[in-house]
Amino acid sequence: MAMAVNFRWKGANLQAAQPNSVKNGWAQSLTQAATAITDMKNRRFNKEQAERRNRIEDEDRARRIDEEERRNKVYGDAADMMRGKAQERAALVQEAEKLRSEIAELKARIGG
Repeated sequence: MAMAVNFRWKGANLQAAQPNSVKNGWAQSLTQAATAITDMKNRRFNKEQAERRNRIEDEDRARRIDEEERRNKVYGDAADMMRGKAQERAALVQEAEKLRSEIAELKARIGG
């Protein structure tokens, strides 16, 4: 059997696994890389912002708690002082009443 000169062997159809960069093209791969980098920077920025807000909120909370404690202490001191003054006033009123009764008793003795 003679071989024809224009005989062509059927070539094997082999396809090696191609990375996504080759499949999708370099431009899309670069776009994906840039998007990933941007997302990472945004996540880092958002995390820093959240930490900063948390720190500010913690400082504000501590300041408000300190202010509340200071106000309660001042009000407590004022109430204690008022209670002390009320007791002192009650003692003075009692003493004044005692003096009035003594004066009335002396007037009665003198006959006036």
